[in-house]
Amino acid sequence: MLKNRFFNLPYFRRILVLLFFLIFLLFFLQYFGLPYFTSITEILLILKIEFILLFSIILIISSKISGYLSVFSMFLFCSFLFNYGRIFLDFFTDFNINEGDLFSNITISDKTILELLYLIIFYLLAATLAFLIFYKKKNVVLKQNYFFVKTGKRIILTLAIPLVILTILQLKFILQVGYLAIFTGEAADFKYNSLINLVTRIVYFGYLIFLAGIPNKKDFIRISYLFLGISLIIALKGQRGAFMLLLVYIIWYYHNIYDVRFNLKKAFKITIFVLIISQIVLALRTADTHDELSVVNIPYEFLRLNGISILIPAYLIEFKSSFVNDGVPYLFTPIYDYFYRIFVDSQIFYEGRTYDLITTSNYLSNQLIYFINRPAYYAGMGTGSSYLAEFYDFGGLFFGSFCFFILVSLIMKWEYLLFSNRTILFLSFIVVSKFIYMPRDSFFKIVNDILSLLVIFIVFTYLKKLKFKL
Repeated sequence: MLKNRFFNLPYFRRILVLLFFLIFLLFFLQYFGLPYFTSITEILLILKIEFILLFSIILIISSKISGYLSVFSMFLFCSFLFNYGRIFLDFFTDFNINEGDLFSNITISDKTILELLYLIIFYLLAATLAFLIFYKKKNVVLKQNYFFVKTGKRIILTLAIPLVILTILQLKFILQVGYLAIFTGEAADFKYNSLINLVTRIVYFGYLIFLAGIPNKKDFIRISYLFLGISLIIALKGQRGAFMLLLVYIIWYYHNIYDVRFNLKKAFKITIFVLIISQIVLALRTADTHDELSVVNIPYEFLRLNGISILIPAYLIEFKSSFVNDGVPYLFTPIYDYFYRIFVDSQIFYEGRTYDLITTSNYLSNQLIYFINRPAYYAGMGTGSSYLAEFYDFGGLFFGSFCFFILVSLIMKWEYLLFSNRTILFLSFIVVSKFIYMPRDSFFKIVNDILSLLVIFIVFTYLKKLKFKL
């Protein structure tokens, strides 16, 4: 199958596949051979230069083949933001990547940074090969589904005002008790917490149904502005990730469904908007914001703060002799946790950061913060996760890169099918957003939503048919 796929590629793509496979082999030989010929300091300098050149070339190739707003290009942008940014800062500024600042000041050894750079390079090459072999552009062939569009719009318009009022009340409560109340379980004490969660999910489902119906461009813009406004108020509670992912997905949808092109001027405006919103939300949850809100410091701080996720695989490598995973692989823990909540005990996941949670769930974020700073864990802090760390834990440098190649191949196939299959389009938000957010979180958290979304889609599809018969 892979052989047939390769020979069906355009000639230039075949050349690129062979070239990047050769580059992978050269790095393989360099990994085992270069330490015998030079010092680790020189190897690190060489690797940083090689990585910066390699990433820049791959980003250009991806943008030329699939555009700036393809799933793979957005994955590269997010990888730069959350994983690669600190490497660039280390090379071009006085920032030192060896200085770990993730809830503890830990000096990372040069040996760990060396392994980390190879990890990044091998996984980047594996992902690029999957992209080059399996990416295929397809235009939208789905027709508008008026029932989905109308139903989704009604759900949003009906619940928008009640949700805004409830969210503002909840935001006021969180500002009083502190941002970490979201993670300690204290936020659940807000008397309308369960109602807010329910209404939020209904509006969220309504918006996905609305998008799956492929509304006209005018309706899409109007409803999306409303939904983004609601989401921004929710994000002010201190959780930037969900809002940023929604914004990126809406831009991706707008570009792909309506064939709207984004020039550099528009891209620059969007980037500035994201920077400002991100720093404002960060300011609301930190006490000292003077430096972070400085216009001069914003780009540097944005990369430094968001790039902290690179420390997750770094710590995993640095402490691999003491921070040993003897449970479920971190990669598949979200799946294990999902079924544990359904069939065994769900309460333990909603009581905040407890010792029972750490012994029940093997989620990397909890395990790592508990290992490096237990008081921070009990205070509700977390490290997030990273596909680099999870795949490395599962298969090391080489088998892990092969597994990642398989996953990216499946995502490329998914992206191709979603323009002709309404079910896949409906599920695309959770799959696409989790994929591009993998540099900061677990991909297999899709299990938390994908099954319930499937049920929702089946129900609404049945209702549409029932209405048609009537």
